[in-house]
Amino acid sequence: MKSNEITQLILEESRELEHVLNDDMLKRFGKLHNVKDEQNRLNLKQEVVARWGYFLTVKKKYALHITNMEGVEVDELQTKGLITRRSDYPSLTKEKVGDLINMLVMEEKLDVKKLRDYVESSQILMRTLCAKGDKRIARPVTYSKEKKTYKKIPYHFAGMDLWNLLEYEYFVAGTKGYLFKIQGIEWDKAPKTVKEHRSTVDSLKKLQYIVLPYEEEKLPDYFIIDVDAMLEFAWITRAKELLEPIEHLIYKTKKTNNTILTF
Repeated sequence: MKSNEITQLILEESRELEHVLNDDMLKRFGKLHNVKDEQNRLNLKQEVVARWGYFLTVKKKYALHITNMEGVEVDELQTKGLITRRSDYPSLTKEKVGDLINMLVMEEKLDVKKLRDYVESSQILMRTLCAKGDKRIARPVTYSKEKKTYKKIPYHFAGMDLWNLLEYEYFVAGTKGYLFKIQGIEWDKAPKTVKEHRSTVDSLKKLQYIVLPYEEEKLPDYFIIDVDAMLEFAWITRAKELLEPIEHLIYKTKKTNNTILTF
């Protein structure tokens, strides 16, 4: 059945439901409560008709393929509560999640193999880019206000301070950057201007983050990126969250029916 035929059927059924409510149920309700028929009517307002819908296991997180909106035929994707609409996730993550949502909702048939292959190929790509320090897989962060205004200093400020110390002064209130989780610094690869600060860096209790300025394209290669941690946040957990409602269709063991996720 074509989308416009399904939409028409839904609208007809909605109108029939309105008749049932008004001509039967509400009349009986009115008699019980002494309400006149002319004061006891329901009008069902049409908002959207969706061809397909995908709902996560938590409230207010879903994607819909809208084919009719308030009586007008459309062909649109509508999402609610998904990370594609948020600014605090890597740009490539949002792009890849958006592709998965299109496969789940906008295509005529759910292709499980296509989904699985896309998840796996995306993981390989994002691991490669992460190892290269590509900012597209890093988390956007903002130096929103002066440190003294915070009761508890946000963790990404340490990464901004580290950049200011080792590279050049950049991060002040109002600036933006990309957060990388790191394991350390390869001092042999670092330029002399960076090595000069080694004693200061060695005195730090933790060396976990570095923030790349908004204008820079990639992180210098002497920073040792925690690729596994970055990949976990940027892709593995995000794909797992999105595909949780259908994980039993995508990831199954051969011996049992138990579902496993091994991105």
